[in-house]
Amino acid sequence: MVTDIQASLSAKALWAARLGGGVVEPQKKTLSEAEAYAVQDRLIDSAPHPLAGWKIGATGLGAPKALGLSGPLSGPLWPDAMVASGTIVPVYEAHRPKAEVELAVRFNSAPIAADPHAVHSAIGAVGLAIEITGNRLSHDLHPAGPGFIADHGGANHVVLGEMVETPPADRFPFIAAGLYVDGALASSGTGRSVLGSPLTALCWLISHLSARDRALAAGDLVITGAIVGLTDFEIGAILSASGTGLPEVTAPTLEVRT
Repeated sequence: MVTDIQASLSAKALWAARLGGGVVEPQKKTLSEAEAYAVQDRLIDSAPHPLAGWKIGATGLGAPKALGLSGPLSGPLWPDAMVASGTIVPVYEAHRPKAEVELAVRFNSAPIAADPHAVHSAIGAVGLAIEITGNRLSHDLHPAGPGFIADHGGANHVVLGEMVETPPADRFPFIAAGLYVDGALASSGTGRSVLGSPLTALCWLISHLSARDRALAAGDLVITGAIVGLTDFEIGAILSASGTGLPEVTAPTLEVRT
């Protein structure tokens, strides 16, 4: 079992690697989910600023099994990682970046229950987001999923499109989006790939956070899981995403050399 001291040291190293481009050798080559969340909790509790929100990951069919997880995962989102569409995103090659398209939701109030109606009622606005993922833990950690959990949930930058009025709850599974790399369509998908609906993923997150003595709050932003899953791109490419009734989001990328 990872001790409190080991979890705190790992969290400190992962924070530094996220900012400086490094890769961290874990104390153990195999982490359990409980150990991984212990590291993530230390990272959150010792962070220099409050959370901006949360990400949900591993929501696609077969994704948890492929990552060695029992179900979806969560990770913290930080204010310095949330940027507006068109902002140049600095990327470290050592972090093996990939891109996803997600639905972002902003909560007007804390959901009163983990059910779709309560969640939908609490959402103030939605928009498309491009998530640039990153992996700061040693690349030979197996299985990979707990490593992503410990390491900020695998999050790096989130590029946000304009937020607009929340669609009806029954439209969430049918929100469609495409990811373009330098203007060419790389992949596409719909909200059905997110546990059947992004609202279902949000219900999962509420229950999951409650079990960790955490909760969503008014003003939180959540990216709900990949509508378009992990996609490779050459650093320096311009990424863009467009979808059903939602403003386009653009993310120029730039390599940072250490």
